[in-house]
Amino acid sequence: MQVTSTGCRVAVIGASGFVGSHVYSACQSYFGESGVIGTCFRGGDVTRHVQLDATDKTAVAQFVTGYKPQAVVVCAGNKNIAACEASWDEACAGNVAAVVNLLAALHEDVDLLVLSSDYVFSGTRGNYTDTQETSPVTNYGKSKALAEQLMRESGKGTAIRTSAVIGSGSVFWNWLSTSLVSKKPIEMFTDAYFSPTPIALLSDLIIALLE
Repeated sequence: MQVTSTGCRVAVIGASGFVGSHVYSACQSYFGESGVIGTCFRGGDVTRHVQLDATDKTAVAQFVTGYKPQAVVVCAGNKNIAACEASWDEACAGNVAAVVNLLAALHEDVDLLVLSSDYVFSGTRGNYTDTQETSPVTNYGKSKALAEQLMRESGKGTAIRTSAVIGSGSVFWNWLSTSLVSKKPIEMFTDAYFSPTPIALLSDLIIALLE
């Protein structure tokens, strides 16, 4: 990874994903294109974003030193519930390692926002509040809860818990809209309830927090 010495208002880690791309665009619209840096993992669009392996401690330190962000938004992560359930190490690599590396690299005056999940709760009762103790039952939820714990212990960072982020381009949205248009039968759970988070609303929230 080549880093040029510069400075930016906001760095969006994982700007090539569904959530990250929307957050990146929102930050560009609000702070100006020159004030925002986006990163992508292997195979991402390196013509638009800086390639960064956020699980690499040295690479993260070099990125922070080179771009000197005033704020960092972490949208990257392993959201594959089945893959995380199959391997705790994979869950931690995708959802904890980047947070650990950024906590070590960032100065105290740099804002750190990390996207977390409602999976930090068991989901058995619903209507959870921010002050309730976490109770994850999946590796994905446990890895997100661990990342939150590390931020609390360090005194740095803010966790943003989202639930079923939806919008044009998301996997669920595309599947549902395609199925409806083609008039295919749609199977749904009858005992699962969510409070979907519109991607536009989430982007607006992040801008408000950065502001």
